[in-house]
Formats: sequence, structure tokens, C-alpha cells
Amino acid sequence: MPVSGFSSIGDRLTEALVSGDFELYQQVMELPLTIIPVGEAPYVLSDEASLRRDFDLYHNVLKLHGVTDIFREVRGVSDEGGGVHRILCRVHIMARANRIADPFLSEMRIRSRDGQWRILEIRSLAAHIDWTLGGNGSGQDFLKR
Repeated sequence: MPVSGFSSIGDRLTEALVSGDFELYQQVMELPLTIIPVGEAPYVLSDEASLRRDFDLYHNVLKLHGVTDIFREVRGVSDEGGGVHRILCRVHIMARANRIADPFLSEMRIRSRDGQWRILEIRSLAAHIDWTLGGNGSGQDFLKR
């Protein structure tokens, strides 16, 4: 899977989250979607309603903090077989030209369905996931002060 294919997913994901476009967000995600906060229990978004709640929380937090871009710098791609790929990326959350948090590593498992790459699983810092759900980045100082 070329890195450019993942770049397209990352761009569409960012556009959906920053603009509030749930339909675009749905096009990039595959249900059930597994979310893994590193060091904590994973959880599954199994239906459209749970995906919508997760999306709304994340979009509202981005809006609150003036986020204008999320840049995912691909650090590695591995083929897991069966058309599934794991993407390791360094994530930069930006408000204009300023980082609002230190860059952090995240992983996504993706696969192609109906000719379109979709995200099956997201693994990220527990503090980042807590922040996306409206928390303050529990356990560490996620946001730059």
C-alpha cells in the first residue's frame, strides 16, 4: 500500500474532523472500529450512533482549541496480510502555524473495501484519546501551555 494512499485517508479524516463533516468521517471509518488508548482498555465503536458520539466529541474539542490542521507524518507501513496494513505515524495537531500539543506516535490499521481505504483500528496515547473525548489529557500534560 503506497504511503500516498494513507495520506489521502489522513487528509480526509482531518477535513472531516475540522469541518464537522460526519458523512466524510463515516467514509473513512469501518465499523466496528476499535480504539486503543495505549496502556488502557480498548473500546469498540460498533454502530453509527456510537461513531457519531465519538466524532461530535472530537470535533467539538478541535473547535474549542482552534485546531486548523492535523498532520500525520508516516513513519512506517507494514503489511499484516489479508489486505490489512498498519500505519505508524507521528501526529502534529496545529492551530494555524502553532502546535497545540507535542507531536506523538499513533497507529492505524486500514484495509480497502469497495476500492476505498478505511480505518479499522486506532491506537494512540491515552492522554490524546481522553482529550478527544472532552477530557484534559488525563495522566499527562497533553496540551502545550
